[in-house]
Amino acid sequence: ELEKRFPEPTFFPNQGAGLPFALSRWTDGPLFDLALRVAFAPVAESLPPALVSDRARLYLGPTGNFAEEAEDLPHTLAQLRPQ
Repeated sequence: ELEKRFPEPTFFPNQGAGLPFALSRWTDGPLFDLALRVAFAPVAESLPPALVSDRARLYLGPTGNFAEEAEDLPHTLAQLRPQ
């Protein structure tokens, strides 16, 4: 819809949709996953427990635990930096 309303500048240079698709897969996948862990893990203790529990289940899986993620934060940051 945006491309129809505002065709310039285009989201699809040279009529190709491959690059925008690839970028969206990266930003919505690996980049988001790492950034979420970096953002939530250090502050999880100061957030409402219901929110932390819900977000942990949603983004980390049924056994997700932001306290464990906080312990692993240096490793997660090392993975995020080259992204």
